[in-house]
Amino acid sequence: MLSDMDGTNSMFSHWLSKAADIRHKADNLRMRSFGPELLRAISIAYKQSLQIYCGRQSKIKRNNIWNIKDRDRIRSAIEKVEMYQAKLRMVTDGDEQRTLQEDITGKVLQACWYGVRAEVETLLAKVMDNIVNDKEVSAGMRWARAERLKNIGMIMEDVIEGAPDNGNCPLRRITADAEAEVSKHDLFLEQKARTAEAAVEGQPTNNTNPS
Repeated sequence: MLSDMDGTNSMFSHWLSKAADIRHKADNLRMRSFGPELLRAISIAYKQSLQIYCGRQSKIKRNNIWNIKDRDRIRSAIEKVEMYQAKLRMVTDGDEQRTLQEDITGKVLQACWYGVRAEVETLLAKVMDNIVNDKEVSAGMRWARAERLKNIGMIMEDVIEGAPDNGNCPLRRITADAEAEVSKHDLFLEQKARTAEAAVEGQPTNNTNPS
């Protein structure tokens, strides 16, 4: 019995060491551009390991998510890029050109991120299928693997939730605006219209460009 307890304590100590290492690597990834978004995608996939083990999430369901949801989002972003590019070719004002260029950049980044996320989720799902449904090991071992993957996902989620939001990253801000359908060009035109209206009425206005 003592030897069993020693073995259990050793395994627990080993897991604590691994968990600390995972947390450290996750925190390093969080500091990179789009790191929090990538961590969130990985965390969600890992936490679904038990559902995959129990057969409640099929490959067909995951493929449908990619084929319908993300594919439509990418198509929509590309269409917006083409629309903004057409407007840009007709614009000569430097400030207005800048807002359109930022809108284009945001939609390109948005489409790229959707593609990367889908690839990550699809690859992780395949890997987890192999790990938690490995018929070469016992059912107990497969369950333990699923539990361990879920715990890793929870560690990553904790790293994201416990960290301050680095909203000052320019690329993340531009992408977030694109996802929220915030157009810098629309804001520029609205400000321009307010300025013209105030000029007609003889009222002062704050004539600052959107940023």
